Amino acid sequence: WLQLMDTHLPYLPPERHRSDHLTRAKIYDRWQALTSRPYDLSEQEVADLHDLYRGEARYVDERLKGFIDTLKSRGIWESTAIVFTSDHGELFGDREVPGDAPMKHPTYLCEEISHVPLVIAGGAVDSEMLTHPTSGMDIAPTITKWLNAQSDDDWRGVEIGSEAHFERSEVVTAVSHTRGSGVSIDPEELHIAVRDDTRELLWWRSDHPNEYY
Repeated sequence: WLQLMDTHLPYLPPERHRSDHLTRAKIYDRWQALTSRPYDLSEQEVADLHDLYRGEARYVDERLKGFIDTLKSRGIWESTAIVFTSDHGELFGDREVPGDAPMKHPTYLCEEISHVPLVIAGGAVDSEMLTHPTSGMDIAPTITKWLNAQSDDDWRGVEIGSEAHFERSEVVTAVSHTRGSGVSIDPEELHIAVRDDTRELLWWRSDHPNEYY
């Protein structure tokens, strides 16, 4: 289990993975702006934060390549399956959030936040591209199937690529929390997203639902 936190705030990729103008002092200024006045971030400040985020993603790619190269050099790649995914994405002013800051993490469940990578790879995995709606809850049932282990009856996920997977027409994402001194559940902050192959329906607080294609 590898928890790669590099693409999570605060962003500080190595110099080789960030633009020349983003010095440590300027990066610190961007963090301060995001913390103290998120509703008033300028387009350049959001662009700089996005650039740092991409730099962190490039750094993660670099480190994963080194990890995979090590598996291959030890002769165990052909018996390996790797699952690479994320719990959420980030929003960098890509769309307007009703009554909120241009940069969101991770409450507004639009495409940029909820449509995350899910790559299953390795010498023990057949190559195939699936576009059917898939949930993070499907990962555990898929792994237990590989290992001939017993799935929990309470799990709502299904094995990826199974008949049950293709019979499901949509997936649902929901979040309901506020941030202060910690994170707490708040029904007044409920956000829901439902998506299928072609569209996504967002329910944001008490506002009218918005549909995106």
